[in-house]
Amino acid sequence: FFVVCESDMSAWSVLPRRHSIPPRRTCERSSRAKPHCSSLRSTPPPLPPLVSLPLRIDDDDGTTLTVIKPICSSSAYDFYVAHGFDDCDPFWADVWPASVALARHLFSVSCDFIRDARVAELGCGLGVAGVAAAVRAKGRARCVALLD
Repeated sequence: FFVVCESDMSAWSVLPRRHSIPPRRTCERSSRAKPHCSSLRSTPPPLPPLVSLPLRIDDDDGTTLTVIKPICSSSAYDFYVAHGFDDCDPFWADVWPASVALARHLFSVSCDFIRDARVAELGCGLGVAGVAAAVRAKGRARCVALLD
């Protein structure tokens, strides 16, 4: 997961893994194992080919977030299968309409409720709403965590 926090009083930064979390383990067939057995490895899958997608969040001031993402979830899944990671969830690769709607909502209302709060986006996928919350909070939130 990623945590977006103030690194100094003027800017936000994205910090990978703020807390100690064991690496994701994925199943792999072992050549020595019986057909119904599998072993675990902690190597994360590689990233599929990525594209840059500008998302207009606020029409009033032209705020745009640039999302770096796979072409689509189908191409991400095909890439994972081709690399032997057929148990990976490719749906993080899609920009979900609800995340864009929430991001736009955050830019359309007063964000006083964020002041001194710790904000978490659960099931963040690409993190569109969480990043929008961090940008919109402008240093008023203690921390914005993106969890997937």
